Amino acid sequence: MRIRTGNQRIQKTGARFSVFPVLILLAVFLFSLCFKVSEPGMIPVQAMSNLWTAVRLKIAELLHQPMALDRFEIIREQDFYYETIRRLKNSFVTLLSGAAVCAGGAVFQTMFRNPLASPNILGISTGVNLGTILFLYLFPTTAMGMLEQRYLYCFISAGILVGITMLAGWAAGRKLGNFSVMDMLVVGAVISQFGSVVTMYLQFRLEEIDVNLLTSYQEISMGIYVLTDTKSILTFLLLMTVSMGPMYLLRYRLNATVLEDMDARSMGVSTHRLRTAGMLCGAVLAVTALVACGDMGILSMAVPPVVRYLCRGADFRKILYYSICAGSILLLLARSLCSMIFVAGMALPVNFAISVLVLPLFVFAMSRQRSVYA
Repeated sequence: MRIRTGNQRIQKTGARFSVFPVLILLAVFLFSLCFKVSEPGMIPVQAMSNLWTAVRLKIAELLHQPMALDRFEIIREQDFYYETIRRLKNSFVTLLSGAAVCAGGAVFQTMFRNPLASPNILGISTGVNLGTILFLYLFPTTAMGMLEQRYLYCFISAGILVGITMLAGWAAGRKLGNFSVMDMLVVGAVISQFGSVVTMYLQFRLEEIDVNLLTSYQEISMGIYVLTDTKSILTFLLLMTVSMGPMYLLRYRLNATVLEDMDARSMGVSTHRLRTAGMLCGAVLAVTALVACGDMGILSMAVPPVVRYLCRGADFRKILYYSICAGSILLLLARSLCSMIFVAGMALPVNFAISVLVLPLFVFAMSRQRSVYA
């Protein structure tokens, strides 16, 4: 409680969250549904009509109404119906991916008090790309038919690279008495570079096997191809629930990682356990999002510092909430813009649009504050 003696007014202190970002997110989500999949163009009225028809048919199916028997005839009368449904799944996965990758970036940067602690630097992005191309290389004839199994290869390769990076920080920190963030980031950069070299080599080998497989890898890594099949969506939701649950429960205690380790220990908080739990949750979130929507790790590095600057503080609860909203909005906007721009017969890569959108904001936020964790 905080008491103001002037007006004798008592106010509660605590994080206050605005619903305005959620309303913007809802508007952007509806806007993203108004595009055709097959070619550039907007069909807002038809898209809303298709969605309403889908809802009516689903209700009729659940209630065993006669309307369900005429399903195919009703759908035949709706233009671009299946394109709208695919767009709905695409936008839903995109929204969750933006939320997941920025939540992972927020927890990384809060734990290590460093704006460079992101999936790009820690080896997660490289591990996902390496796992994807290794999966295509090992299963050249059946890979595109079982893409949901790519999660296993991406998690293993990303886990190995992140594990090496974390061990380096732990080993260097033993001499200093605490966790060495800078040494971890340096090793992470080297490991990421090594993984990129291996990925480039496998790209040449993949081209020798089948040029179409190389094209598929490029589309996946650039965010053009999104996993929207039922198995992939269920896997995505399961992994996001498992990782977001502990992060939400620890949202108060994770603020202690902003303090120095000795100060946190004096308050009875084990920063080592918090960092371990946060690292696992953040890594699972980041890998899940990157597998579903391609390499967009730059989003996790740029959005949390901008949010931290706008919030004027380092309260993890606020940083997590607004980072999730901002990441979802930006990724949906980027995918919507890319739906309208075709280059050489192919949609503009989403990771390119993300870089154009977020890098100016990131540079502005970093230049206007002395320390993003003050």
